[in-house]
Order: sequence, then C-alpha cells, then structure tokens
Amino acid sequence: MTRVRLDLFICMIISGALFVGIWFVGDKIGVLDGMFNIIGNIVDPTVDVPDGEVGGYATEDTPRVSNMQELVVMANMEQTFTVETSTVKYSNYGVLTGAEYDWRILTLDDGSAFAVKLNSKKIQDGEALGENILPVGKVVLEEPEILEKAKEMLEGSGKTLIYDAYIDMDGEAKATYISGGMKTAMLILGLGSMIMPFVLFALYIAATLWVHSIFVKKGIFPPVFANRNI
Repeated sequence: MTRVRLDLFICMIISGALFVGIWFVGDKIGVLDGMFNIIGNIVDPTVDVPDGEVGGYATEDTPRVSNMQELVVMANMEQTFTVETSTVKYSNYGVLTGAEYDWRILTLDDGSAFAVKLNSKKIQDGEALGENILPVGKVVLEEPEILEKAKEMLEGSGKTLIYDAYIDMDGEAKATYISGGMKTAMLILGLGSMIMPFVLFALYIAATLWVHSIFVKKGIFPPVFANRNI
C-alpha cells in the first residue's frame, strides 16, 4: 500500500490552505465577480433596461395593444406599449439576424405583421398558458433594416407586412443574436472550463513542491528526490 510521506502531506495541507485563502480574499475584494462580469459581457453584452422603458419589462400600467388600429393610436400619441400575445405569433418565423439585433416578425390579432427589434430577455409569462407579455415597445416610422429578409420569411403566408414602420422593443438593450464572435467566445469559455480543473491541479502540485522546497532550505524536511551518486 502506497503512503504519502508525512512531510509532503503537511505541505499539501499548507498549499491547500493557501489556495482557499487566495480564493477567499479574491471573493471579498470582488476579483471573481469582476472576472465573471467581463466574461458575461463577452458572451451576452445585453444592457439592463429599467422596467417600463423601451426594451424593459412591461409593467401593469403599460398599455396593451392587440391590433393595427390600437397600434396607430399609440404611434400618433408617441406612447409606449406592450403586446400580450401567444408565443407562436412572434416566434413562428424564427429569429432574423441583422445589425446585431434579435429581430422577430410579430403578427397582431388582425393579421397585420410588423418587424420587431426585440429584447428577448425581457419577455414575461402571461396569465394564460402559452401567452407572453413582450417588452415595452414604441413604433418607429422608418423602414426596418431587416425588411427584405422579413418579406422572404413571410412569403406565401398570407400575412400583411407593414413596410414603413417597425416596433422597437429593444431600446438601448442591444439584445444581440449569437454572432460568430460570440460563438467563438463561448467555445473558448467551454474549453477553458474543461481545462481549468487540470490547470488548478497542476498549480496545486507546484505550490505543494514550492512550500516543500522552503522547508528543505530551512533544513526541516528532506528533499523530495534524494541525490544518488552512481
């Protein structure tokens, strides 16, 4: 049965305590939080938006619209609003990627369809099963930059796509789709999480040997590998 030498066992405990101490101090001064925030911004650079503002969670007093007529009223009043609708009515045609935004095609109850720039992180569950409350939005009287792709997605569906306006439910959030850069960053982070245990173990062994070398220099412990003259 192989046994760990007492001197090495003591050094393993000391180096383990050092690792725990460094982790504890780093946590207290916010080093770990800072690292996680940097990683989070690389993978998901969404800016948080206050409730009730464009791109933020809709509140109870946010007006609900369900058809073109109500939407026109909101646009004329320059009023923000939300749409409480079934999931299929804004996800049926998938996610349209353009200009680093998450674009959807939203179908209202009267069949009219709008391109919507959506902050998908601010979607809430509605009261009914399968119903969602979309983020706060506003009508923008401009041709959406995703218009051509939206036309292609709706081709043959019988839906009436509004060409000269879109609904901004993103605001300053910039809810991005997973671009090539993000995929690369996520791949690197995934590989890093797989390699990290081996790196930490190697550092732990190195720390143990370093601590042991200090005791050897002090004449307290014998060397790990005794010199042998052949």
